[in-house]
Amino acid sequence: MPTAVLSSRDHAKASPSPSPDRLHTARTWEVLEAASRIEPDKDAVLAWYRDDPIASLDQLTAQTLVASGRHDDVLAFLAGTGAEPAPKHRWAAF
Repeated sequence: MPTAVLSSRDHAKASPSPSPDRLHTARTWEVLEAASRIEPDKDAVLAWYRDDPIASLDQLTAQTLVASGRHDDVLAFLAGTGAEPAPKHRWAAF
């Protein structure tokens, strides 16, 4: 029985790059998950993400930083806080 060979064009169709919206959403969840390891109160995490400027990151909020492609900076900030991580939990959306 012959084996089908995928062309590079077919491969591109089979595994498309994530859309910018999906990438942004994934990065947002990554930051929220990291923050929730420090602060277990989900409402507090969301308020921090949206509203609290981070002094060491140009006084921008985590939300603004993630939207501008600087999610790695936010993750590094969270990792460098020295805060004791809270027990890991899953977000209700997942």
